Amino acid sequence: MQSDRAGAQTFQHFRTLKKTGLQRTNIYRAFGDQQLPNFSTVLSVLTAMGLQIKLVPRTGGK
Repeated sequence: MQSDRAGAQTFQHFRTLKKTGLQRTNIYRAFGDQQLPNFSTVLSVLTAMGLQIKLVPRTGGK
């Protein structure tokens, strides 16, 4: 069962990567330890995952 779940997760990851329009190596490089990802890369990945960023005013001070 564990291998079926891992295979499904891997398939989902590749499907998400394909939706971003970016190459897998670029995604790994962007989210690796060497540098911070560009905002456009983060936005592409979030969009491919069906997520969005919502900005709201901060409350309670700074």
